[in-house]
This record gives sequence, structure tokens and C-alpha cells, in this order.
Amino acid sequence: MLHLLREASIEAVTDKLANPDLIYERNIETLRRLGMEGWRKLLTPG
Repeated sequence: MLHLLREASIEAVTDKLANPDLIYERNIETLRRLGMEGWRKLLTPG
């Protein structure tokens, strides 16, 4: 999986958020909640 993001696009979105640092923290929590089995399901086609 590869995501290409333009810095200007990210800045435009994060400038509108009250606390963009929470995105990072929510992402980590989501990954922990999913665990390895959740990752496998996400990456398995079909």
C-alpha cells in the first residue's frame, strides 16, 4: 500500500482542524486496536 500526499494538501486540511496532532494519536490507537489479525484482514484481497 502506497499513499502519495502533497504537503500543500495536508497543510490545507490540518489548518482547518482544532488539534491536528490528534490525528497521529488516533492512528496509533487504531493500529493497536486492529492488531495483527486486523491488519491481515485489511490487506487480504476480496
